[in-house]
Amino acid sequence: MLALIMLIIWLIIVVSSGILPIVLRPLRGREDYSVAERKVSWWRNYLTAHSTQLSAATFMGFPGFIYLTGLAITYAHYIPYMIGACAFWLIFGTTVWRLAKKFKFITPTDFLAWYYGGGALFRIFIAIVYIITLLPYIQLQVGGAGLIFNVASNGVIPI
Repeated sequence: MLALIMLIIWLIIVVSSGILPIVLRPLRGREDYSVAERKVSWWRNYLTAHSTQLSAATFMGFPGFIYLTGLAITYAHYIPYMIGACAFWLIFGTTVWRLAKKFKFITPTDFLAWYYGGGALFRIFIAIVYIITLLPYIQLQVGGAGLIFNVASNGVIPI
């Protein structure tokens, strides 16, 4: 029962932290919602990007990976991954950020259509590719969250 109460408190805190800023300062347009008026500090941007990695795959997959392969193998996997991700952002991130700010890009589709000179059909194609490639990731997150809530609530909340 205590686990269920803690889970409910945690959910209230998480949902409130998402709703409260919108109530205090209503959104004025697409740019406000998508890129926070381009006023997010580098530290908040880092935390947002890192929290994306702290997903059901991390909470459920990474401990299992450590258990099966050992800590040394895990570091051999994780360190190159993090170095590669950081190198990618150092090499390409600044350039893409500057271009997005200059040309008011909001989505990756905006940037790719500008870069490759595509029209409306190209934008639709890119959007469809993004949706198809993100479906397994979203499915994993929803399934993982259901399993975590089921375990945390001792079976009160079904998967």
